[in-house]
Amino acid sequence: MLRDVEFIKQEDDPATIAVIGAISLKNLWPERIGKGQYVCNHHNFHYMVAEKEHLEVYGRMPATKSIEPIDCEDCEPFKEGGLWFHANGCRALMLNLELCPYGVCDSIKQFNAKYLHLLEDSAESYCVAFVEVRKDEQPSEGGWRWHKWGPYIGDGDPQFEYLYDEENFESVFATMSTRLRARQASTGMVDGCVRAGRSLLPRTIGKP
Repeated sequence: MLRDVEFIKQEDDPATIAVIGAISLKNLWPERIGKGQYVCNHHNFHYMVAEKEHLEVYGRMPATKSIEPIDCEDCEPFKEGGLWFHANGCRALMLNLELCPYGVCDSIKQFNAKYLHLLEDSAESYCVAFVEVRKDEQPSEGGWRWHKWGPYIGDGDPQFEYLYDEENFESVFATMSTRLRARQASTGMVDGCVRAGRSLLPRTIGKP
Protein backbone atom coordinates (compact mmCIF):
# COMPACT_ATOMS: atom_id res chain seq x y z
CA MET A 1 0.00 0.00 0.00
CA LEU A 2 1.01 3.61 -0.41
CA ARG A 3 1.22 5.73 2.73
CA ASP A 4 1.70 9.43 3.38
CA VAL A 5 4.64 10.65 5.44
CA GLU A 6 5.24 13.67 7.64
CA PHE A 7 8.10 16.07 6.98
CA ILE A 8 10.52 17.75 9.33
CA LYS A 9 9.77 21.24 10.58
CA GLN A 10 12.25 24.04 10.15
CA GLU A 11 12.36 24.81 13.85
CA ASP A 12 13.06 21.17 14.72
CA ASP A 13 15.92 20.59 12.25
CA PRO A 14 17.26 23.94 10.97
CA ALA A 15 20.62 22.44 9.96
CA THR A 16 19.09 19.97 7.50
CA ILE A 17 16.80 22.65 6.09
CA ALA A 18 19.74 25.01 5.61
CA VAL A 19 21.87 22.43 3.82
CA ILE A 20 19.10 21.28 1.45
CA GLY A 21 18.04 24.87 0.88
CA ALA A 22 21.58 25.75 -0.20
CA ILE A 23 21.60 22.85 -2.69
CA SER A 24 18.12 23.38 -4.13
CA LEU A 25 17.42 26.69 -5.85
CA LYS A 26 13.70 25.88 -5.94
CA ASN A 27 11.11 25.14 -3.27
CA LEU A 28 12.66 22.48 -1.05
CA TRP A 29 9.36 21.13 0.33
CA PRO A 30 7.95 18.03 -1.44
CA GLU A 31 4.52 18.44 -3.04
CA ARG A 32 1.96 15.71 -2.44
CA ILE A 33 0.37 14.59 -5.73
CA GLY A 34 -1.46 11.52 -4.43
CA LYS A 35 -1.49 9.14 -1.50
CA GLY A 36 2.12 8.33 -0.69
CA GLN A 37 3.43 10.08 -3.83
CA TYR A 38 5.38 13.34 -3.93
CA VAL A 39 7.15 15.59 -6.42
CA CYS A 40 10.41 16.95 -5.06
CA ASN A 41 12.75 19.60 -6.49
CA HIS A 42 15.90 17.88 -5.22
CA HIS A 43 17.25 14.37 -4.60
CA ASN A 44 17.14 14.60 -0.79
CA PHE A 45 13.54 13.58 -0.19
CA HIS A 46 14.50 11.01 2.48
CA TYR A 47 16.21 13.72 4.55
CA MET A 48 12.96 15.69 4.62
CA VAL A 49 10.96 12.90 6.26
CA ALA A 50 10.43 13.44 9.98
CA GLU A 51 11.03 9.89 11.21
CA LYS A 52 13.99 8.77 9.12
CA GLU A 53 14.40 5.54 11.05
CA HIS A 54 11.17 4.35 9.42
CA LEU A 55 12.61 4.64 5.91
CA GLU A 56 14.23 1.66 4.24
CA VAL A 57 15.72 3.34 1.17
CA TYR A 58 17.37 0.19 -0.17
CA GLY A 59 14.75 -2.13 1.25
CA ARG A 60 12.57 -4.89 -0.04
CA MET A 61 10.37 -3.98 -3.00
CA PRO A 62 7.26 -5.80 -4.23
CA ALA A 63 8.73 -8.76 -6.08
CA THR A 64 7.87 -11.85 -8.05
CA LYS A 65 7.59 -14.69 -5.53
CA SER A 66 7.45 -18.46 -5.64
CA ILE A 67 6.69 -21.36 -3.32
CA GLU A 68 9.48 -23.35 -4.95
CA PRO A 69 13.15 -22.29 -4.71
CA ILE A 70 14.14 -19.83 -7.44
CA ASP A 71 17.11 -20.60 -9.67
CA CYS A 72 18.44 -17.30 -10.96
CA GLU A 73 21.84 -16.43 -12.44
CA ASP A 74 21.33 -12.69 -11.95
CA CYS A 75 20.79 -12.53 -8.18
CA GLU A 76 20.78 -14.46 -4.92
CA PRO A 77 17.11 -15.30 -4.20
CA PHE A 78 16.08 -15.28 -0.55
CA LYS A 79 13.35 -17.04 1.42
CA GLU A 80 10.96 -15.23 3.72
CA GLY A 81 7.61 -16.25 5.17
CA GLY A 82 7.68 -19.57 3.32
CA LEU A 83 8.11 -17.88 -0.09
CA TRP A 84 11.14 -17.33 -2.33
CA PHE A 85 11.90 -13.86 -3.70
CA HIS A 86 14.31 -12.50 -6.28
CA ALA A 87 16.72 -9.96 -4.81
CA ASN A 88 16.26 -6.27 -5.62
CA GLY A 89 18.22 -5.23 -8.67
CA CYS A 90 17.80 -8.59 -10.41
CA ARG A 91 18.21 -7.95 -14.13
CA ALA A 92 15.81 -10.77 -15.04
CA LEU A 93 13.01 -9.05 -13.15
CA MET A 94 13.89 -5.58 -14.45
CA LEU A 95 12.78 -6.82 -17.84
CA ASN A 96 9.37 -7.58 -16.33
CA LEU A 97 7.56 -5.82 -13.49
CA GLU A 98 10.12 -5.72 -10.69
CA LEU A 99 10.21 -2.35 -8.94
CA CYS A 100 13.66 -1.18 -7.90
CA PRO A 101 14.32 1.39 -5.16
CA TYR A 102 15.70 3.85 -7.73
CA GLY A 103 14.70 4.29 -11.36
CA VAL A 104 14.08 6.70 -14.24
CA CYS A 105 10.93 7.24 -16.30
CA ASP A 106 9.57 9.67 -18.88
CA SER A 107 6.58 10.71 -16.75
CA ILE A 108 4.79 10.02 -13.50
CA LYS A 109 1.88 8.60 -15.49
CA GLN A 110 4.25 6.08 -17.09
CA PHE A 111 5.60 5.00 -13.69
CA ASN A 112 2.10 4.51 -12.28
CA ALA A 113 0.95 2.54 -15.31
CA LYS A 114 3.75 0.03 -14.73
CA TYR A 115 4.16 -0.08 -10.96
CA LEU A 116 1.21 1.47 -9.11
CA HIS A 117 -0.68 -1.80 -8.76
CA LEU A 118 2.40 -3.47 -7.22
CA LEU A 119 2.59 -0.79 -4.54
CA GLU A 120 -1.14 -0.63 -3.85
CA ASP A 121 -1.52 -4.41 -3.65
CA SER A 122 1.43 -4.90 -1.30
CA ALA A 123 0.73 -5.61 2.38
CA GLU A 124 3.69 -3.39 3.27
CA SER A 125 3.77 0.41 3.16
CA TYR A 126 5.64 2.52 0.62
CA CYS A 127 6.06 6.11 -0.51
CA VAL A 128 7.43 7.35 -3.82
CA ALA A 129 9.29 10.56 -4.66
CA PHE A 130 9.63 11.94 -8.19
CA VAL A 131 12.29 14.48 -9.21
CA GLU A 132 12.09 16.03 -12.68
CA VAL A 133 15.53 16.37 -14.24
CA ARG A 134 15.56 18.88 -17.10
CA LYS A 135 18.16 18.96 -19.83
CA ASP A 136 18.06 22.77 -20.08
CA GLU A 137 19.12 23.02 -16.43
CA GLN A 138 22.18 20.78 -16.81
CA PRO A 139 25.74 22.10 -16.73
CA SER A 140 28.06 21.19 -19.62
CA GLU A 141 30.26 19.23 -17.19
CA GLY A 142 29.40 17.09 -14.18
CA GLY A 143 25.60 17.08 -14.53
CA TRP A 144 22.97 14.37 -14.12
CA ARG A 145 23.90 10.99 -15.60
CA TRP A 146 21.93 7.85 -16.27
CA HIS A 147 23.84 5.08 -14.58
CA LYS A 148 23.59 6.46 -11.03
CA TRP A 149 19.79 6.37 -10.87
CA GLY A 150 18.66 2.83 -11.63
CA PRO A 151 16.88 1.28 -14.61
CA TYR A 152 15.26 3.47 -17.25
CA ILE A 153 11.74 2.25 -18.17
CA GLY A 154 10.87 4.99 -20.67
CA ASP A 155 10.32 4.97 -24.41
CA GLY A 156 13.50 6.83 -25.36
CA ASP A 157 16.92 5.46 -26.26
CA PRO A 158 19.71 7.02 -24.19
CA GLN A 159 22.90 7.37 -26.18
CA PHE A 160 25.20 9.17 -23.76
CA GLU A 161 26.17 9.03 -20.12
CA TYR A 162 25.04 12.59 -19.37
CA LEU A 163 21.58 14.03 -19.99
CA TYR A 164 23.23 17.26 -21.19
CA ASP A 165 24.53 15.44 -24.28
CA GLU A 166 21.23 13.78 -25.26
CA GLU A 167 19.55 15.15 -28.39
CA ASN A 168 16.17 13.43 -27.97
CA PHE A 169 15.41 14.13 -24.29
CA GLU A 170 14.03 17.31 -22.75
CA SER A 171 13.51 15.89 -19.26
CA VAL A 172 13.08 12.67 -17.30
CA PHE A 173 11.87 11.80 -13.81
CA ALA A 174 14.16 10.15 -11.28
CA THR A 175 12.15 8.02 -8.83
CA MET A 176 12.80 6.78 -5.31
CA SER A 177 10.47 4.11 -3.95
CA THR A 178 10.91 3.63 -0.22
CA ARG A 179 9.56 1.03 2.14
CA LEU A 180 8.15 2.41 5.40
CA ARG A 181 8.83 0.27 8.42
CA ALA A 182 6.23 0.24 11.22
CA ARG A 183 6.88 0.59 14.92
CA GLN A 184 5.93 -2.31 17.18
CA ALA A 185 3.32 -0.98 19.58
CA SER A 186 4.51 -3.10 22.52
CA THR A 187 8.21 -2.24 22.41
CA GLY A 188 8.45 0.90 20.33
CA MET A 189 11.19 -0.78 18.31
CA VAL A 190 11.40 -0.59 14.55
CA ASP A 191 10.89 -3.97 12.89
CA GLY A 192 13.70 -5.72 11.04
CA CYS A 193 14.52 -5.20 7.40
CA VAL A 194 15.91 -7.15 4.48
CA ARG A 195 18.52 -5.40 2.36
CA ALA A 196 18.74 -7.07 -1.00
CA GLY A 197 21.11 -4.77 -2.84
CA ARG A 198 21.08 -1.64 -4.96
CA SER A 199 19.40 -1.50 -8.33
CA LEU A 200 21.50 -1.67 -11.49
CA LEU A 201 21.05 -0.18 -14.91
CA PRO A 202 20.34 -3.00 -17.41
CA ARG A 203 23.14 -1.84 -19.70
CA THR A 204 26.20 0.35 -19.57
CA ILE A 205 26.03 3.63 -21.46
CA GLY A 206 29.36 5.17 -22.30
CA LYS A 207 30.07 8.78 -23.13
CA PRO A 208 32.06 8.97 -26.39
